[in-house]
Amino acid sequence: MTQTFQERFNRMKIGTKILIICLALVIVPSLLIGSVAYVIASNAINEQLDMTLNTQVNDIRGMTSNSYDLSKTKLDGDLNLLRNRYAAYGSPSISGGKLAYGSQVVNDNFAIVDSIETDMGSKATVFQKIGDKAIRVSTNVIGADGKRAVGTEVSAAVYDAVIKNGKTYYGTADVVGKKYVVAYEPILSSNGEIIGILFVGTPEDNVYGPLKTEILGTKIGENGYLYVMNSKGDLLIHPSMQGQNMADEDFVKKMIADKENVKDSTKRIVYLWQGKDAVAYYTYFAPLDWIVVSRVNPADFSGPVDNLRNWIIIILIISIGIGSFIATRFGNSIARRMGDLVSLGKKVMIGDFEGAAQEIDQNARMVQGGDEIGEVSEAFTGVVNNIQAFSDEITSISSAAVEGKLTARGDTSRFQGGYGTMIQGLNNTINAVVGHLDAIPVPAFIIDKEFSILYANKASATMAGSSPNEMIGKKCFDHFKTPDCRTGKCASGQCMMSGKMASSETQAFPKGRQYDIAYSGVPIIDTNGNTIGAMEFFTDLTEIREAARKAQKKIDDALAFINGQMDKIQNGTSEANANVEEVSAGAGQVAKNATAVSVNVEKSLESIMQVQKAMEDLSRTIQDVATRAEATAKIVHDTSDFSHEGMNLARMTETGMQG
Repeated sequence: MTQTFQERFNRMKIGTKILIICLALVIVPSLLIGSVAYVIASNAINEQLDMTLNTQVNDIRGMTSNSYDLSKTKLDGDLNLLRNRYAAYGSPSISGGKLAYGSQVVNDNFAIVDSIETDMGSKATVFQKIGDKAIRVSTNVIGADGKRAVGTEVSAAVYDAVIKNGKTYYGTADVVGKKYVVAYEPILSSNGEIIGILFVGTPEDNVYGPLKTEILGTKIGENGYLYVMNSKGDLLIHPSMQGQNMADEDFVKKMIADKENVKDSTKRIVYLWQGKDAVAYYTYFAPLDWIVVSRVNPADFSGPVDNLRNWIIIILIISIGIGSFIATRFGNSIARRMGDLVSLGKKVMIGDFEGAAQEIDQNARMVQGGDEIGEVSEAFTGVVNNIQAFSDEITSISSAAVEGKLTARGDTSRFQGGYGTMIQGLNNTINAVVGHLDAIPVPAFIIDKEFSILYANKASATMAGSSPNEMIGKKCFDHFKTPDCRTGKCASGQCMMSGKMASSETQAFPKGRQYDIAYSGVPIIDTNGNTIGAMEFFTDLTEIREAARKAQKKIDDALAFINGQMDKIQNGTSEANANVEEVSAGAGQVAKNATAVSVNVEKSLESIMQVQKAMEDLSRTIQDVATRAEATAKIVHDTSDFSHEGMNLARMTETGMQG
C-alpha cells in the first residue's frame, strides 16, 4: 500500500504535489494541536471534577463524625447525670414488682426524668425488664395522645443490644414516632443482674439539622448534589427523593456491598441515571449507617471542552480552505513555469535549438520572478545559446573536413571550459558537499522539563559560541534563541508533552550569528514511564545552502568547458554532424538534470546523500564522454562509428544523471 502510494505520488504533477503537501502541513498540525488541547482540557476538567466530589464527600464525612462525637459526648453526660441522680437514693433493685433505687420507687415517679429535661433539654426514660420485654415505667417523652408514653416497650434491636448483650447502645431511633439521637444503658442490680434500661435522647434535628441543611444546600453544577442513604437503600437526606428506597438500582447495590471498604476512604463510581451519565464519590459512616454520596452530571461541565472542539473543527475547515487556495494559486504558477521548462528541455533533447531559442524569446514567464525557477530558466537559456553556438562550430568543422581542410580548427576562445572542466567541477562540487557533511558533527544536548541544559556536546557548544561546561544549567533558549523557543512550535517541548519524537526547522541566532537548522527532540523517560526531559539534536543547514550555491556556479563553469572540448572534434561527415547534435541534446539533458540536482541539494540532507550517489555516477559517465570524444577526434574518418558512439554516449550521460 505504501509503495503504491509512493509510486502514485511520484507520478503526480508538481502542482498536485504542492497541494497535497500544503494540505498535509495544515491539517496534520491542526489536528495534532487541537487533539492535544482537547484531551488536556478534558482531563483537566475531569480531574477538577473528581477532586471537587472527593473533597465534598470527605468534608461531609468529617462534619458527620464531628456531629456524632458531639452528640455522643452530650448523651454520655446526660446518662451520667440521670444515673447519678437515681443512685443518690441507693442501689437499683426490683421491689414488689417495681423498679426502685434504695427505697425510691421509679415506676410512675417522674421527678428525676423531668429534671433532666429541665436541666439538659434532653428526653429521659427508665425501662423495667418485665419478662422478655423492657417497659417504660418513668419518662418525660410525650406520646401522640399528649400523655407520657408510660407502658410502651423498647424496640427489639435495643432490647437485644442492651438487655441480652449488656452493652450501651448509641444511634438514632424512632421514639414514639419521632427521630432521636439516643443512648440506652443497662441497669444492673447489686448482684449484677440486668433489671432495666436508662435512656436519654435529643431530637435528631437538633444534632444533625445544620448538617442536613448543609447537604441539601450544596449544588454542584446544574444537576449535581449530595445525598445520604442507609444500608437498606432508604434515602435519608435527598433534595427531591427523600424517604424513597433505591435498593433496586444496580449502582446502589454496588455502594451498599462496598460500604465496609470505604469507612475511612472514598470511591468513585460511574452510572447511568435518567438517561444521562453520572459520576459519584461515596463513603460510609458506620455509627449512623450513613452512605454519603456526592454526584454530578459530567455534561454540566463539558461546555468549554465542547466549545473548544467546535472551534478546532472551524479552524481546521478554515485552514484547509486557505491552504487549498494558497497551494492552488502558487502551485499552478510553479507548475506552469515548470511546464515551460519541460517543453524547452524536450526541444533541446531532440535538437530543435531554433525552436528552443524562439521559446525563450517568446515566453517571458519562464524567467520572471527572480526565484530558483527563474534562475534555472536563465541558466538554461545560456545553455541553449551555448549549445547553438557549439552546434554551429561543429557544423563548420565537419564542413571543413568534407572539403579536405584538415587543418581547420574550432575557435576555442568562443567557449568557456569544457567537458573535462565540467567533470572536474562537478566532482569538486560533490567533494565539497561531502567534505562539508563529513566535517560537521551533529550538535546535540540534553535538557530537563524546565529547558535547563544538562549536557551539551562540543558541536553544540561551538555553535552556541560557548563551552559545554558554561552551557550546563543554563536555558537552551538563552543560547540558541530560535523563533520556536518558548512557543508551542518547540520540538523538544512538543516531545515532552506528547512522549513522542518531534521535529522542526527554524533559525538559530547564538551570539548574534544566524544558522539555518533542522532539529528534533526525543523524549527522555524514567523508569516510571514519566517524561523527565528531552535530547535535542540538530543539523546546521547554513553551509549546505552555501555549498549549493557554489555547486551551481561550478556546474555552469563545467557546462562551458564541455562545450569547449567539443571544439576538438575536427572531422566528420554530415551524418556525424547529426549525431553530434544528438550528443549535444544529451549534454543539454545533462545540464537540465545537473541544475535539478543543484536545486535538490537545498531541500534536505536526505536529498544531498542521493545527489552524492548521482554525482558519482555522473562523474564516471561524463569521464567516459570525454575519453570517447578524444577517440572520436582521432578516428574522424570513420563517420559511421562516430555516429553510433555519439548516440551511445548521450544515452549513458542521461542515465548517469538520473542515477
